Amino acid sequence: MIERLNKFVIIGVLYSAHPELTIASINYLSILMFPIFLGLTWKKDTGPVVLPMINIGLSIVEMNLTYRYSNISYAYSSLFQMTYEIIFLLIVHDVYFYYAHLLCHVNPFLYRNVHKPHHKLYNKSWRGAFYMHPLEAILVVAPSVALGIYILSQFIPVSASTCIVWMNMAIFDFMWTHGNTSAGWAPALEEHAIHHNLFNYNYSSKWIDVLHGTYLDPKDVKNAGAK
Repeated sequence: MIERLNKFVIIGVLYSAHPELTIASINYLSILMFPIFLGLTWKKDTGPVVLPMINIGLSIVEMNLTYRYSNISYAYSSLFQMTYEIIFLLIVHDVYFYYAHLLCHVNPFLYRNVHKPHHKLYNKSWRGAFYMHPLEAILVVAPSVALGIYILSQFIPVSASTCIVWMNMAIFDFMWTHGNTSAGWAPALEEHAIHHNLFNYNYSSKWIDVLHGTYLDPKDVKNAGAK
């Protein structure tokens, strides 16, 4: 979790200087950042385009509906406030995504009819990240990002800047874990590749997988293959 926060601290500093941005800006900022993400580290990208675009659209609509019914503050927010809010959002995201993702695996009906398409097309690209049944985008992916905002806003007003940073963090992280990256300054995230290859490990972030005994270290996989 700390590594993920460090990775996006620069983004947090930049956005925290612009608290006047509205929630609607999230959509445009995220869409504009897609080409940047693709140009950074991903190799030649192939695969379907329409379904990933549909799922991105559905996720954005659902998240904005959540923001509409959340207590969002447009006042200036400090970097400290954004930091503790994002830590809370990370925890909610990881917990929700773990159990929702696990359910899609242990329930035969959900796996066969909802989750299987995502595993069927795994081509190590951002398109593979968003290639899924629309129900999975609506019930698993989007809520994992938006739920924390709604819960936290029931206790304190959540900064609009936090919402903007958080959505871009979530999209980037989701794309990154499925991407075929080779950048020397950012080592490939191999944990999720293990999930796609072995199915029963690494459902969410490392800390919660370790807690449930479902984490498999990439080093152990490499060592086993070398024997």
